[in-house]
Amino acid sequence: MIRESGCGTYRLRFSVAFSPDGGRLVSGAHDRTVRLWDINNGQQLRCLHGHEGEVRSVAFASDGRRIVSAGGFQDNVIKLWDADAGEDSARLRGPRDDVWALAFSPRGDLFASGSTDGTVRVWSAGCGHELSCLNGHERSIVSVAFSPDGCKIVSGGSIAVRESSRRSLGRAGPALRMPALP
Repeated sequence: MIRESGCGTYRLRFSVAFSPDGGRLVSGAHDRTVRLWDINNGQQLRCLHGHEGEVRSVAFASDGRRIVSAGGFQDNVIKLWDADAGEDSARLRGPRDDVWALAFSPRGDLFASGSTDGTVRVWSAGCGHELSCLNGHERSIVSVAFSPDGCKIVSGGSIAVRESSRRSLGRAGPALRMPALP
């Protein structure tokens, strides 16, 4: 059980992610905080401040040393954090709309963001530069993921799932139409 303490007043969590070793959890919340938790004892390790709006998405890098978080609702900032020091290492201006999805590549050298403007952006995790902007969704993107080999990105939204290869980061692949849910 995770115990709330310290900072903020809202307990609504928009996003959670395990560290690669399974010992920590990171959460993004309505109260504009990113919190790091110890899974073994449920204690909060850190409360990270820096977003000006609610934190809609968080992800751990494969090395467990970096976290990426993204704000929404008037924030539109993506932040890279040093998970051990609890300090932000980069503040990136995100898309013009809310970011709802984040994922690191398996090697941790890239991360992808998906937003309500229908774009997937690919970023360098080292320097924080935007490497590519993939268009093709008609509406919001709510999920992004890298393939296990890191060569493909898949994004999910309200209309379709799209796949893009690492070699063609500037072009979105064909839409994989999903059947409507009952």
